[in-house]
Amino acid sequence: MKCLVRHCTFCKTFWVVALLLLGGLGAWGVKRIFFTRPLFPVILVLQTNPIIPEEIAFLKKVNPYGILFLKNSLEQGIPPYELKKQLQQALKRKNLYFFIDQEGGSVNRLQRFFPNKTYPAAKTWGEMAQKDAAAAYRAVYEYGYSIGKDLAWAGFDVDFAPTAEACGDGNFLGTRCFSSDPKIASLLAGAFAQGLHKAHIIPVYKHAPGIANARLNPHTQLSVIDRSLAQLKEGEIRAMRGCEKWPYLQTGHAIYTVIDPDTPSTYSPKFYQFIRRELSFNGLIVPDALNMTSAHIPGKTRGEQMELALEAGADIVMPFFSFSMSFDDQYKELQKIHPRHVKQFNKKIKKMSQK
Repeated sequence: MKCLVRHCTFCKTFWVVALLLLGGLGAWGVKRIFFTRPLFPVILVLQTNPIIPEEIAFLKKVNPYGILFLKNSLEQGIPPYELKKQLQQALKRKNLYFFIDQEGGSVNRLQRFFPNKTYPAAKTWGEMAQKDAAAAYRAVYEYGYSIGKDLAWAGFDVDFAPTAEACGDGNFLGTRCFSSDPKIASLLAGAFAQGLHKAHIIPVYKHAPGIANARLNPHTQLSVIDRSLAQLKEGEIRAMRGCEKWPYLQTGHAIYTVIDPDTPSTYSPKFYQFIRRELSFNGLIVPDALNMTSAHIPGKTRGEQMELALEAGADIVMPFFSFSMSFDDQYKELQKIHPRHVKQFNKKIKKMSQK
């Protein structure tokens, strides 16, 4: 409509406001395109609590995808939900994921916050399932929900659980497995994962496709798993069914002779191709901690290990730097990750968030 009054105050005001809005939207768009910092494909361990300014500066420079809490970082200082507020403000991010290992039994990180609560080991529920599988499923679902509520209260987002692989007595995983029967292990892992999900905690199946048949502790030894393809499909793969529903999957360190007889799984492209194909998994694959002896490569630094794992097909890595290592030296190691992996990672998580 044509203004009937020359120099109409309303018209002038309208166009000023419109131009300001357009300018603001344009600036926001430019900032989004050119100044949004990419997330680095690493999950780091906090080394101080309360967190010191030097570590905050280091994390701001790296901009890691997530933070993992170990037992010792929970037994002192301020609780995770307070740390999360500090880091979200410092990094100017809401999507900073806090990870934890909380299975119950021998892997119990919540004891500090809930000292009077009992978190039974997975084997407890497997024994129940031998008598009544349906009752065990319901019990594990409620158990997962209970743990999930406790984790959410504490400030966590993602739990490296359930331990979905099938294993029996005498295995180094011990009571951390639900059952030696792959069908029962899969059933109860699914119940636990659904319980966590109900409490808004993301589950992570581990250690795909399974390290139980290694019979050696990967913290101290690299195992060779000499299982046929049929055995892997009937045992390890069957137990892991259900992992494809979730965004993350954790793998272990071992040599699977039928997949790649020459290369440890963490650094083998054939291994990641196998996992994605056999488990129909399209999410983010996270190898176990790279400070384990089973992940060690003679002559390679932690930064070179990370680069090799990402080059092979991992999506996120957990370097587990030594607490005696300076933040400057840690940053130098992180810079050994090629920029293309950072770009690929951010492209993938953006695509996943749109689904």
